[in-house]
Amino acid sequence: MKKLLGEIIYAYYSLALKTRRPFEYIHILSHMRAGSSLFTHLLVLNPDICGYGETHVPYDNRRALTRVAGKVMYMLRRFPLPGKERFILDKSLHNHLLKKENIQLLSDGKSHVIFLVREPAGALSSLTGYLGLSKKEAIDYYTSRLQALESYAADLSRKKRCSAFTYDQLIDNTRECFSLLEKQLNLQTPLSENYQLLRTTGKKGIGDASSNIFQGRIIRNRKKATPPDLSTGELNFVWNAYNRCLATLQETCSMPSSPEAGSSRLTNANDAMTG
Repeated sequence: MKKLLGEIIYAYYSLALKTRRPFEYIHILSHMRAGSSLFTHLLVLNPDICGYGETHVPYDNRRALTRVAGKVMYMLRRFPLPGKERFILDKSLHNHLLKKENIQLLSDGKSHVIFLVREPAGALSSLTGYLGLSKKEAIDYYTSRLQALESYAADLSRKKRCSAFTYDQLIDNTRECFSLLEKQLNLQTPLSENYQLLRTTGKKGIGDASSNIFQGRIIRNRKKATPPDLSTGELNFVWNAYNRCLATLQETCSMPSSPEAGSSRLTNANDAMTG
């Protein structure tokens, strides 16, 4: 039944989308607990951007983009016709939704890719503390996802349509991040640090359901991350994965010129996780 509904939605919007200028697409490629729900809310407030969070549509063929647009319109109840926005936004946090061999589906002139990553202390703390993953589950997910993001960035390698941010940059250097995106996406309306809640805000499987997402603004006075107790080998493993990914993003994507907040920690994994 679910598959049939998906086919009906796809068929309807395949026709409906022909009545307007083709959408461009914003793809947020990130990992869980990196701030992608906050980022989504900040972006979709802009009148040029339409989205709500994770569509969970697999990018397995050219029809995927129309499926994404259809699901976004369906979830936001945009009937009978699509709106006037330029962009459809989707985010992907899991490797199975976009396999390495399909990354070129995001390489055409319609797609803008935004990478978002978070350093190990904050990411692992949230994966274990908020999501309840075991230490092994958190490490396995986090490092495998960073490896996938690194691979995507290396394959795309186009600064004009790829940008990247860290969680700390988004929180602490927000205006610089916004300025980069406003220029790259050619947005006519500036991005704002305040946002409205969506009908999908806090829904399971769509995005963050913590109390912070319901505040309607960026929360900067965050509690210090308390990561799980890691061995020296585990510390080196997660920080190596993060540093490799970040280095590739810096080489292949447009990024803020300001240093990452707490960037000095990148050279001392043990201090970063225990200090």
